[in-house]
Amino acid sequence: MWAATTASQSSRPIPFLESAAEAPLSTAVSCAAGPVTTPGRWYADGMTPYLIAFAISATLTGGLLWAVGRWTGLALPVPDIVLLALLCSGLALLPRVGWVLGMLIMCLVLLRTTEAGVWPETVLMVAGSGIIWVIAYTAVIAPTF
Repeated sequence: MWAATTASQSSRPIPFLESAAEAPLSTAVSCAAGPVTTPGRWYADGMTPYLIAFAISATLTGGLLWAVGRWTGLALPVPDIVLLALLCSGLALLPRVGWVLGMLIMCLVLLRTTEAGVWPETVLMVAGSGIIWVIAYTAVIAPTF
């Protein structure tokens, strides 16, 4: 069996199923391959991968909206792009229907508030954002499970 101890208190064993608030800053795990140090409290709550994926997808979605808007000649104000990217990337975090809801809301907001046509502006923005969300969440969140 593996034995886990804190870096500062090497003689006191730590149970593996402890709450995030009681987690040490770092944990040394001894196994057959040798000692391994695992991350501490900042990762123990499980929210860090979601925050990283949200930041990546919001940034890339905002960049995609800006780039497609420039390419098609559509005037999208930067604050609107930022708000739309943050809203839709946040909705994409919801389980099961989040990314569909995010894509639907992005499509409706773009069609109602701009002079964007369905093709190519709205389709490229929504499809590109969906691809970005899938890649970001698969690359960052899936390895944590």
